[in-house]
Amino acid sequence: MATVPSSDHVAVLAAAPPELPPLRVSAALLALALMPFPLVVRGWGNPKLAYDYLTIVFPVDIAFAALLVTGARPFIERLRTRRAGIGTVVWAALAVVMSMAWLAHPSARGGHTVFELWAVAVLADTVAETVERRGGTLMVAAFGGIAIVETLWSGAQLVSGGALGLSALGEDAHPLLRFSHQTQAPMGSMVHPYVLAGLALVGSGLLAWQGLSSRRPLVWFAGAAVAIAPVGFTFSRAGAAGALLLIGGFAVAGRRLACRRVAAGAAVALALGVAVPAAVWSAGWHLRASDTTSASSAASLTTDRATLVHQSFSLLRREPVTGVGPGRYVPALTTADHFRLGSLVKPVHNLPLLIGAEGGAVALALAVLLFAAVGWRALRAGAVATAIYLAYIPFSMLDHFPYTFPQGLVITAVWLGVLDALSTRPRRERARERQAVLVADR
Repeated sequence: MATVPSSDHVAVLAAAPPELPPLRVSAALLALALMPFPLVVRGWGNPKLAYDYLTIVFPVDIAFAALLVTGARPFIERLRTRRAGIGTVVWAALAVVMSMAWLAHPSARGGHTVFELWAVAVLADTVAETVERRGGTLMVAAFGGIAIVETLWSGAQLVSGGALGLSALGEDAHPLLRFSHQTQAPMGSMVHPYVLAGLALVGSGLLAWQGLSSRRPLVWFAGAAVAIAPVGFTFSRAGAAGALLLIGGFAVAGRRLACRRVAAGAAVALALGVAVPAAVWSAGWHLRASDTTSASSAASLTTDRATLVHQSFSLLRREPVTGVGPGRYVPALTTADHFRLGSLVKPVHNLPLLIGAEGGAVALALAVLLFAAVGWRALRAGAVATAIYLAYIPFSMLDHFPYTFPQGLVITAVWLGVLDALSTRPRRERARERQAVLVADR
């Protein structure tokens, strides 16, 4: 027969978790706040060369340094006690492998890359722990707010036809990517319109998720609708695929969750947020659709991605154990024996292959494991977690910015951290329920 648990057991079960280290959370929020501003704090290398040959310190790197100083110890403790999520754990293992690859191929750019990879691990873990303990309102509001500001910024660029004169904040002098004479895609303060689209997908997904448990869901859903709008006017096919997966996930959640009307409202808000700007600037989508249907070869359909994949495997075969070194993909490509003038010179648009080429076969395996494990945990956590996971997958598999640019790395860290929290909380809740039953039966 069950008995009332003793006061000691009640105290253990009811004890509030220790407070999050305020400096670590502050450093994480600072990283989010500085992410949108690609100002050059310090640079090394020939300024006439492309970004892939340079070592550049951005403002967000300062926040990364503060985060490593304030968050390394609690991060290691969470790893030791197995409280870190699967995404953070695999990313940390990847950072270890990439650190070893850097020792085999030392370079200033590679050292900077490894530094940022470790900062992403700590940032993702900080986001995860914040969401687990406090529901994530602060982090989601900060990240979603940035996405909303970027929507307004990029929208103003698109309407005005050029920059807003905010170069002091890192705005590019020519922030519109031209697809044709009449079709241009803005980038806000991001380094590329597709980075803006990736931010829009993750930011809007998190705002919509937060609205599901809010007393004022319409406020969050309205923010999500504004945040996702850049997907409608950046004309990225990967972005469009991510939006469909995100909206579909919330629609499925609307059929399964107890709060069906609320989840359905989130799906409607996201759909309207994409559809309205896509309709206003429909000429760009007609152009991209025409490019797709009129493609005469796989190379033209995929914008030569097959060639980039072939190049990545060539580099991996060249250095299968340690890769060509972190941050050295493009320089290594131009020194390859098979390289010819006129060849494509840019990173492969696939994160596992890019990481594998730079870090070797073990890094490739860990990158594949990262996406597989996080995806499996998201699937088990429910439709909303799956939707947030799938929204970012097209860019992860068909682009390189989630790994090569600091802005993309911050987006990746937030994405991983929230997914870790969403997949970890159900397991911990079940564990606490089992523990409560055991205590009650004593």
